Amino acid sequence: MQILPFCLPTLLTMLFMVLAYADSTWIFAVLLFAVSMINPYWGTFSSFDLKRTYTFFHHSAVMSIFKGINGLFFVLFNIWAAAFCVLHPFTAFSFATFVYGVVVVNSGFGLSLAHDLTHARQSLQRALGELLMLQNGFFYLSYDHVFIHHPHVGTPADPASAMLNENLYAYFRRSLGERMRLLLRGSDGVKTVRQMRLYQAVRWKMAACTVWLIVAFFISKYLFILVAAQFFFVILVYETTTYIQHYGLQRSPHEKIRLHHSWNSFDRLYNYLYFFMPVHSLHHAHAQPAAGDWGPVMPLSFPRMVLLAFRPAQWFRTMNPLVLELQEKQALVPAYE
Repeated sequence: MQILPFCLPTLLTMLFMVLAYADSTWIFAVLLFAVSMINPYWGTFSSFDLKRTYTFFHHSAVMSIFKGINGLFFVLFNIWAAAFCVLHPFTAFSFATFVYGVVVVNSGFGLSLAHDLTHARQSLQRALGELLMLQNGFFYLSYDHVFIHHPHVGTPADPASAMLNENLYAYFRRSLGERMRLLLRGSDGVKTVRQMRLYQAVRWKMAACTVWLIVAFFISKYLFILVAAQFFFVILVYETTTYIQHYGLQRSPHEKIRLHHSWNSFDRLYNYLYFFMPVHSLHHAHAQPAAGDWGPVMPLSFPRMVLLAFRPAQWFRTMNPLVLELQEKQALVPAYE
């Protein structure tokens, strides 16, 4: 029953919704901490299990339907959260924990799934992914991610690839600024019909997010705070994830994308919770690993890496030696084919 562990994000989200009606969403934060404590006991994927589970996740018809249903669930969850925010009588504490829970659900579960759905072959699944992103303020990601980040990852042409010795805050300033300029410039670099459709949709999506924020302001102060928190913190977490997954792993523009151009986490628990987002090398390289080497491994669990990125000095002490070691190794070891 390979599909069962991937039910965890939905089950945890449903539990959060039940707790919201009991004004006990603080329990959700305690539960997430408890879940994180079992990560070492759940272990990491062996090479055999990783290949089997990854293949099932990306190529099984059953899993494809399951992901579509989950995408619809998280879209409906955000509609529920907005309605609940307007209708429910909150205390300051219960509202703060409610907003925290909505942000965690979207930044962890929802956006990881939306990222996967954006790459789906079925147009309905891609639409669900784009709608889920839009609900969280991502007016730019579907075009930026597919047509800028993926073909140019690790090169100077990709603003989303973090450079060695670039701290997270400098990365935010440079990356988001350059990406907005690329997205709002003329359409000279647009080559395909789908690319043009997504490019033209960026401005409409940006307008929709702005209108939704303004409407929320006039409907309810609680709704406005919730929407603003989603737009800010969900994007913050997602962009931090991009930072940690590509930090320091540069390549020349003419070099083929290899498995060693992304950092990975092979913990079972977080790959189930985040819909295989932590296994990132295969997502970009689409290559077969050599001798069970699936790409560079993060030294800490996925959530702890996100938190570490906000402390630049500790981040550099932890990651820079690993980047330099990898650069030296790849200069000596033949690249994967």
